[in-house]
Amino acid sequence: MDSAPRAKGNGMGTWMRYKLGQAQFQSWLKQTAEKLTRKDEKDPEAPTGDVANNASAAGDECVREPLTCPSDVPQQQQQPRRHKKKKGKEKVDIRLESTPPDSDKSVHWSQLEDLAQRVADNATPDDVPDSAINVLRDVVNLRKKSFSFFSRATKDTKDEKVKQSNANHAHIIGVLEHVLAKLESVVKPARAGAGLQEPKEGAAVPISDLHNLFAHLEVQSPPNATEDVPSAPEEKEVRPAATSRQKMGKRKAIKKAFKNKHDRRSEPSTTKQQPRAPWVDDFRFGLPGEGSDDEEDEDPFDLYMMVYCFFVDFNTIRNYVAERWCDYWFDRSVPLPTLAAITSAAFDLFEEMEFALTRDLMPIDPALARFDFMVGMLFFQYGIDHIDYDSYASLTKAEVNERIWRDESDWVALMSYFTLQDVVQRIPLGKTPVLAPLSREPVFYGAKNLDEWRKFESTVTRDIIMEAAHLKALKHNDQVPPKLPAEHGLLLGLQEYLRWKDYWSALVFSLHLWVDIRNIMEMDVEDAFNEMHKSGKKLLHALKTHNPTKYHARDHDFKRGWLARMWETNELTVDDFMYDDKKARFRQVGVTEDPVRFFLLRNEPVWAGMLDLRVRLVHSWIGHESIKLSSIVDTAAYLYHAAAATEHDLPPWDVLEQYIATFLDDSPFRVGLRGERPADIIRNLGSRVGEYNERWGRMVRPDITEKYIPDITIRDTLAQLSELRGGEEGEQKSNGHASTESGSHAVAETSTGAAKGQEQVGEDDGQQRQADRALSQQLSPVDMLQLLDKTITEQVTGILTLDYFKLFDQSVALLKAVVKAFGPKMEKRLEPRDESSAAYLDKLGFLIVRDLASNEEKVVGDVVAACREFVKTLAIESDYVARGTDTKDKLLGPIYEGAAGRTRLDPSSPPFTPHSVTWIASMTKLITAVSVMHFLEKQQQEKLPNNDSGSTEPLTLDTDTAHYLPELAAQPILTGFTSEDSDKGQPILVPNPSPITLRHLLTHTSGLGLDIADPLLLRWSKHVGRQSTLLNCTIDGWSVPLRFKPGEGWYYGVSLDWAGVLLQRAAGCKLGEYLRRELAGLGLERTDFVLSRVLESGEGDEEYVPVSERVEDGGLKEGKVLFPMEPEWESGGAGAYSCAEDVGKVLSGILGALAGGEAARMGKEAATEMFRPQLDERQRAWLRGNVWMYGSAAEVPEGMAVDHGMCGLLAMDDVPGKRRKGSTWWSGMCNSRWWLDPETGIGAVLLVNVTPYGDATVLRLFDELERAVYAELVPAS
Repeated sequence: MDSAPRAKGNGMGTWMRYKLGQAQFQSWLKQTAEKLTRKDEKDPEAPTGDVANNASAAGDECVREPLTCPSDVPQQQQQPRRHKKKKGKEKVDIRLESTPPDSDKSVHWSQLEDLAQRVADNATPDDVPDSAINVLRDVVNLRKKSFSFFSRATKDTKDEKVKQSNANHAHIIGVLEHVLAKLESVVKPARAGAGLQEPKEGAAVPISDLHNLFAHLEVQSPPNATEDVPSAPEEKEVRPAATSRQKMGKRKAIKKAFKNKHDRRSEPSTTKQQPRAPWVDDFRFGLPGEGSDDEEDEDPFDLYMMVYCFFVDFNTIRNYVAERWCDYWFDRSVPLPTLAAITSAAFDLFEEMEFALTRDLMPIDPALARFDFMVGMLFFQYGIDHIDYDSYASLTKAEVNERIWRDESDWVALMSYFTLQDVVQRIPLGKTPVLAPLSREPVFYGAKNLDEWRKFESTVTRDIIMEAAHLKALKHNDQVPPKLPAEHGLLLGLQEYLRWKDYWSALVFSLHLWVDIRNIMEMDVEDAFNEMHKSGKKLLHALKTHNPTKYHARDHDFKRGWLARMWETNELTVDDFMYDDKKARFRQVGVTEDPVRFFLLRNEPVWAGMLDLRVRLVHSWIGHESIKLSSIVDTAAYLYHAAAATEHDLPPWDVLEQYIATFLDDSPFRVGLRGERPADIIRNLGSRVGEYNERWGRMVRPDITEKYIPDITIRDTLAQLSELRGGEEGEQKSNGHASTESGSHAVAETSTGAAKGQEQVGEDDGQQRQADRALSQQLSPVDMLQLLDKTITEQVTGILTLDYFKLFDQSVALLKAVVKAFGPKMEKRLEPRDESSAAYLDKLGFLIVRDLASNEEKVVGDVVAACREFVKTLAIESDYVARGTDTKDKLLGPIYEGAAGRTRLDPSSPPFTPHSVTWIASMTKLITAVSVMHFLEKQQQEKLPNNDSGSTEPLTLDTDTAHYLPELAAQPILTGFTSEDSDKGQPILVPNPSPITLRHLLTHTSGLGLDIADPLLLRWSKHVGRQSTLLNCTIDGWSVPLRFKPGEGWYYGVSLDWAGVLLQRAAGCKLGEYLRRELAGLGLERTDFVLSRVLESGEGDEEYVPVSERVEDGGLKEGKVLFPMEPEWESGGAGAYSCAEDVGKVLSGILGALAGGEAARMGKEAATEMFRPQLDERQRAWLRGNVWMYGSAAEVPEGMAVDHGMCGLLAMDDVPGKRRKGSTWWSGMCNSRWWLDPETGIGAVLLVNVTPYGDATVLRLFDELERAVYAELVPAS
């Protein structure tokens, strides 16, 4: 198994910045000194380049006066508490150059002061760039910092060679400080004269300074110097260099202290060198093993610094990413897809860092880059540079342990390392663990000490590892692809670890960062999943309703990709692809519980966020490509702009303007919209729509190359990244080339290229991409993350908010209005037409352009009239939609929300608001019907078992409910009494021969009545001595005889109460819990069947509206509480407490589902069934005899044809000035009422709490409300 990191390159880390900065500065100093010497012809005694080279060749023979140690190195320091002594090393080479000694760029440290003096004597301020001084200052600071610690760590050593090594390093630092002082003396007068401030001491050098210094060197390089020209080197095998017996012995001595922790099974194997910018690869880093075999042994100073910088970079990345997740948690200021993207990129960066470290240490021993060895060096042997171990002396043992945990163990990710090993070792190789939901340990957040943190970390780590084990099993069995879309490095690494029981540092680092994120997010960890699930449903609906096969497009690859995206979106984001396999494994080991759906994505915000980003990118990219399949959007845009050229006050078309803004000013699309006259703009349309081919029966469109803003290029690049595609690397195309770049580097290159201007779009950009790649290699890890952060955020909040599918649908609506304005002749010319597709409108632009030549005035007039009618609808949407929901074929949203009056009779009581809670009585039936229909659909889709019933028969509308409701199945039919004398007669009860179905219960055709209103049921209750009624909310209270054989009539009663009992038993939970768990998408924040639970979510009793009662003089008095506030059984017929806003959400959700959406958590088929007339003629006769008598149909003219659906009465004709045919409605005992009109997409609820039922004041108000709504929104009614 290849255990080396799987990286493709790396940016500018701390160690590389240090070594490269040192090399770059030396080369610059030498070149500058030689250049200034050649210019100074008046100074014949100045050293020449040959002299300099001779001095360099002299090497260690150059004798200089020793310099004192840097002033900031303490003279007396105590031995660190955790320092372990180590045997001395052989003398090390302290040469500073980063190129071979025989190179003309090689500069020994002993020359530096001479060269610096030469520059100081001959240079002007312009000859010394700020970048040179900044780079040298950074090198000095890094050397001083590491030397200070390293000299303290070896202070008490008796090894003279180690002491000499420390003295040599101190000497070098002194030289570098003197050089820095000489160069600063050149620029300081000019800086002071310009009023510039000195750089802050200790600040890290900007990566741009290294780039500027590198560019400065390129300019000065001789013409034949080719080593710095960026190119793409071929991959080459990197193998450990041969080493001598002496070196092998010394390596063993280094590792001796850690032999107990060294797992020899995990030796990293050789790996292929990944391509990187060669100007980085050409530099030597001064590491042992880079020269010949007879070099001195490894320098512990450099080895320590490499490892320390490796962990510094890890924590720098970790801190940046964690801070951004904190920003989301505190104020939601960062989009979750952005957080997921930078976290996934951080996982990749960890791998790239480790790849670079392993590559550089491979000539010595690859095992030196192992995590356990590095942690041993930092944590056990030398200590950590920035930790003040002397401060431990005054602490107690407990305080020391706390400090070690928080300051050291956490910094080196030691806890994650131990937890990872502990959990994985418990899983047998090749096995998939199974853990029932009830057996999982709950996650407790807010750890305050080591024990609490250990428990938290082990819990969340175990959960993700077990999910990774299941993913591994699915892949092993070929049930899913080897790499799933957007699957990040941590999940892949865990699967590899489980497969081979081998790990690398990047895996430990990634897990450590991921645990940080879980700790930060706490209970909000599911936010990413919720957004992903919502985005996935939106995309899936768009793909299903915009089929590209309806259009005569030539891009067959796009059509195949469309189908693939539809399948993937459903499997990954809408459905849980792991659920069925988990359930089968549960049953194999005897676990009867069902797995939690989407457990991994609910608890893993990084993959959920990456999938969300992927879905949004696909939604935007496919939407953009799909509108190119026809000229519909182009035609709508040109016609609208033609109308706007005449009607200057035409309301804006927002989504179109957003679309136009994606084109550059000189793009053909925008140029064509700039005609001076409306007819000119329409004529320009002709060049875009093409000609109609009579033989082929379709439009032939010209090929037009458009120019888009850089955001489009970035979006397409992101959409095609292999990290977002999963196992389809290179399959799809983006801008003419396959993209296989890693995420952070590809974004860096794309973003830097886009920033240089869009004029390169459409041209051969190979050279630009190469330059961008070289530049991206110079970015620090955090620079890359910041660039990715900015890029993804701009995408998510910018171009990805443009809904191309919505634009297409609105364009279709406009063109239909145009066809209508042109009249029947235009409709005939567009035949044949398929009503399931808008493809027939592709020809409309061509016909309009042709008609323009014969009758320009009429064509323009009809277009303007159609656009005016179209934007009128848009204006209503803009003016009345209070929430930004998708309105395609759906409710326009709450167009009005208002309230008046107060909650109680006391004039000082709180005002009645849309959030005020009241008992909604029989309006509960609407919520129960929606819940039942949702459960039936869910059971069919997911094949759920029927809890508590013992039945294996699937539950449907026509299933015999006896399995679920044996009490109801046992009820006889009450046909009368043996005597009309109420004191003497006996009830006549006959057995019920027919099953009672859910359809009977939802449509009130079961034969059940009301025991508090029906005369025979009242008499029967008295005869048998019943103490309970339906108002008690008990099984006994609802257990009454039937009044007729099920299906033979219509009678209002407790049918929906029994439907609620059935749902509670089949679903295994109470009605209120079902709403919260399964219908959470409706957002019902103030709805429940227990009043106390509703009030807990708001402002308590102040929101509750008690019942009031109308008295004879028209006034109100305090009413009676009719239903229990803490019921034994939650009544599906009349037991809910809710508010106007929540009932409105239910109505909106039903209309949305009816239009094909899933806002009500059910499909279009179920919603359509709710509006279908359910009664036969015999049942309708019973209905007509009851509804007007009880006032249930008071909103429609008496005698009008009515029927019953699944949630209320149905109007079989239009009501003049009000609801249309097919509308449904119902009401409650306290006079609250609602209606839904699917034809117009209008619905409303009026919530009051006044008894008795049928209050004339409320009926008059409701009638005025309905008429006002239709007069405003549907004037023709």
